[in-house]
Amino acid sequence: MRSHPARILLTSLAASVLFAACGAGPRSGLETRTFRLDYLDAQTAAGLIGPYVFTEGSEIRPVQGSVDALTIRERPEILDRIGATLAVYDRPRGQPSVRLRFQLIEADGFDDVDPAIAEVEGALRELFRFDGYRLLAEAVVSGARRYGEFQQHVTVDGEQYAISGQVWAIHDAADASDAAEAGTVRLDINLRNLTRHETVLEAEVEIPTDQTVVLGNGQTSGRDGTLILAVRPEVRGREGEGQGQG
Repeated sequence: MRSHPARILLTSLAASVLFAACGAGPRSGLETRTFRLDYLDAQTAAGLIGPYVFTEGSEIRPVQGSVDALTIRERPEILDRIGATLAVYDRPRGQPSVRLRFQLIEADGFDDVDPAIAEVEGALRELFRFDGYRLLAEAVVSGARRYGEFQQHVTVDGEQYAISGQVWAIHDAADASDAAEAGTVRLDINLRNLTRHETVLEAEVEIPTDQTVVLGNGQTSGRDGTLILAVRPEVRGREGEGQGQG
């Protein structure tokens, strides 16, 4: 039987082209960028830019932890468009808002100092007489405004807690009569163990901005140690006054 070199060569070239095409699909042109959010929360921002993220292999992931941010994998030109869109919407809207950073702390017989709560360790030892403290969970509420309600859930050792409340007043530096006077935030706060249907603590407080304050302590039947809640309010600026603190 006679061979057909031309046919074999064409077949090999076709296979090579097909292999190259498979390796040069949409995924090969994707990049990953993280966008920090100053005023929008991650869920709102993800809903806003969701329609832009459509390429095969692309994804949107909220950044875990105390920073509001989105990590997005997409084509570079789409990432540029997403960045421009977030720049338009991630800003204050005519009145100050507040970001609330909560720390749920347990007091018990801990020997080691937890560096995550170093900022309030001294205050804890002045207020209470426990042997040691450790951080159990953190939660961040972004974009809270006057008269607005908020709620965040955290899970500790399989049990779910809700940190909720209402913001009653936000006074930023622009409201102060003295230029050196710090702003304050007045709010109600409630910490509940949702798993056991127990209220751990409730407080109505007025807190200086950019300071971490220990709100109080309480107990729940599911733990031996005492639970303590600390909060740090950060007031964001008004529209047209530039970037807020943070």
